[in-house]
Amino acid sequence: MGTIKNQKDKVLGTAKEKLGEILNKEELKDEGRAQTEAAEEKAAQYQARIDELEDQQAEKEAKTQDLTQERKKDQPDRSKTPLPEDEHIPDQQKIEEQRMKHYTGIEEKL
Repeated sequence: MGTIKNQKDKVLGTAKEKLGEILNKEELKDEGRAQTEAAEEKAAQYQARIDELEDQQAEKEAKTQDLTQERKKDQPDRSKTPLPEDEHIPDQQKIEEQRMKHYTGIEEKL
């Protein structure tokens, strides 16, 4: 993998190398070989950088998933269960409510 410029340099380098072989010019052959090697080296650096960025992205996603899993595990069950009607009201309050219903006539309306 690489950029278009790297691919172009690789092709040109190979072409120069072959042309140098055909014309028996060592200078052209060496120039082509150097250009090809430089393009391959840049392509390798480019690929290494891509791999590094992919690893960083995968690491971020893994951390996000780990945090999500931790949140799911650590959260207590917060679903509200209704309290039994009479158990959570103190006796004195029950008596007062009965008196109020009696005096206001609410019992009859219900």
